[in-house]
Amino acid sequence: MKRVLDRLDQAVTHLRTIEDFFIKKVPAYARNEARLEKLGRFYDEFARELYAGGRKEGRSEKGNSFHRGMTLADLLTYTVFGRGYYVLTASDDHRKAFTEIVMRISNKLLLQENISTNPKLRKGLLKALLSQNLPNFFENNEQKTKLEQLKDYNGHIIWGREGKEFYKIMDFLVLKDDGRIFGIEVGFYKEDQNTKFVTTTSVPIVTAELDHDQPFRCPQCQQWITYCDQVVENYSEGVWTPNSFECGDCKYFNKGKCEDIIFFGEVPELEKGKRRYHYRCVAKKATVKKLSAQGHLKKHLRVWYPTASIIDNLSDEGSQKDRKRSRET
Repeated sequence: MKRVLDRLDQAVTHLRTIEDFFIKKVPAYARNEARLEKLGRFYDEFARELYAGGRKEGRSEKGNSFHRGMTLADLLTYTVFGRGYYVLTASDDHRKAFTEIVMRISNKLLLQENISTNPKLRKGLLKALLSQNLPNFFENNEQKTKLEQLKDYNGHIIWGREGKEFYKIMDFLVLKDDGRIFGIEVGFYKEDQNTKFVTTTSVPIVTAELDHDQPFRCPQCQQWITYCDQVVENYSEGVWTPNSFECGDCKYFNKGKCEDIIFFGEVPELEKGKRRYHYRCVAKKATVKKLSAQGHLKKHLRVWYPTASIIDNLSDEGSQKDRKRSRET
């Protein structure tokens, strides 16, 4: 994203130069800006929507709290899907490249989110942000207090388990190759939230429940398991990825040295039940070594992305498969 952010930075500089020039050279232009300033808090709240923004949970009045994370997510979403759409529709090769761009950005966001379970990385990011001396980094004392609490917190931030006071939620969209957009709401019983979204955006929503958690967090290192090169390549080419495929059959396997190999099975030294681990995190565990010695390891090294398979049903290929199955039954 560095090249993209560089362009965004240039775009803001461009707009700011135009703004400053016309305020200085055209009195009528300056008067309109002065009238905007007279709107006071309402103009402030409008401006906040581009960096802090939001409202407090359960309150209808805007400007009571500042959800910077959602604002930054909105800007990123527009950058990828609002402007990126024109790359997507240029040619088949552009579509393939755009799919990879989206999946690589998704991987980077998952890797960013690892600050939730890596306090050292989290503190380093906070230090880096504070060093920028951003004018509106703190909108009020409440934000300062929360940041100090976060700086002092050395635990994990995992939904439903710990650190829930620091947890925030993100939604996502699916853009079909014919230009249609669907909102994906993970989890049922959110009718009020979905109704507000549809009436505001006119974007239809598909409610989905997953057969497994997605994405997967490795129980050993507590880091997210990202999309491997084979999955990214398959989806970029429009190839349906079977659930599941064995890592040992992948061209990127590299005699077990690939960083993205997943071990699926039970490692009783760590947790009960079958879980998905980074293979590198469990390769030296006694259970895994025993499986390898017995020649049973290969069937445990496999990639499985249930969310991807569910979203496939929105594609024409997926719909045709469903219709075929319906005729057969």
